[in-house]
Amino acid sequence: MRVRSGSHIEPLNLRSAGLRPGAIGIYKDAGSETGAPIRFSTPDNEPMPNRFSPLFMKRNAKLQLCVLVKTATRGAGDPRSWALCFVLAFFLRSRTIHAMKAFSMLCALLVTFSMSAAELNQLTSEEKAAGWKLIFNGKDLSGWRQYAKQTPPGPGWKVEDGILQKAAGERGGDIVTTNKFDDFEFSWEWRIEPKGNNGIKYLVTEQRTGAPGHEYQLIDDKDGGDAGAPKRQTASFYDVLPPNENKPIKKAGEWNSSRVLIKGNHVEHWLNGAKVLEYELGSEEVKAAVAQSKFKSAAKFGEKIQGHLMLTDHSDPVWLRKLMVRELK
Repeated sequence: MRVRSGSHIEPLNLRSAGLRPGAIGIYKDAGSETGAPIRFSTPDNEPMPNRFSPLFMKRNAKLQLCVLVKTATRGAGDPRSWALCFVLAFFLRSRTIHAMKAFSMLCALLVTFSMSAAELNQLTSEEKAAGWKLIFNGKDLSGWRQYAKQTPPGPGWKVEDGILQKAAGERGGDIVTTNKFDDFEFSWEWRIEPKGNNGIKYLVTEQRTGAPGHEYQLIDDKDGGDAGAPKRQTASFYDVLPPNENKPIKKAGEWNSSRVLIKGNHVEHWLNGAKVLEYELGSEEVKAAVAQSKFKSAAKFGEKIQGHLMLTDHSDPVWLRKLMVRELK
């Protein structure tokens, strides 16, 4: 398949477009930037209907392809980007499927991916029945405020396509839920960049600003700054207790699923469906571990309180989605 517009065409370099390299028969017009609609033709050089041309209305088809793929798959790092590129390449190379049918199928795939982005932060009927409630609606940060302040989250916290991001280099402030929780489960999905480091805190109090709460560490265990210390690896009770050394963590750039459970004095850390740490608040084990940590001078650290949940403003970016809580009785 090729794209026809004007009197001159040149091959589209997919490597420079950030997609899978290789010539797949896509062409872009090399003329002026005034931009007439680009028309598609079949391998037999039969023009396709004009109703397909809005997909690439500008002459720079390279940019349009990047935007199309990255938007549909909710940004870099999602493996579905590569899957979608593979499907696109297959359809465009195929001589057995009519071009119109191929593009119809591709459009259907794009709609499916785009819909999934909008549905990221919706509860299933089973989750609703189990008592789960969203604490991030996928649109804004209602229900959140800055720690120890009554002001909204700063501009460093951004919501795009149903995903909450703490942007690198832009201040947003540590933010907490407006509600407090006692016995509960907290579940969320997250990803970080290679060498990234972040964390989520629970049992957060605003009466102890130097050590506001217990941290579930989020870090690149391979190359992150604290990766060599077991008590500072992903899913640890940060600087206090290490997680199971055989925990099922995914590599940086991929999505992980985490969960914290607190009932009475019992606490559990879960990662990608596996329980990787459990401890008892106020126990001798926890008191001894706290005494060896950076929190040894923090009053009542390691004991049960009713507290907020916190998303930390770390120097490294982090992406979060489907944050939900259910209170336990």
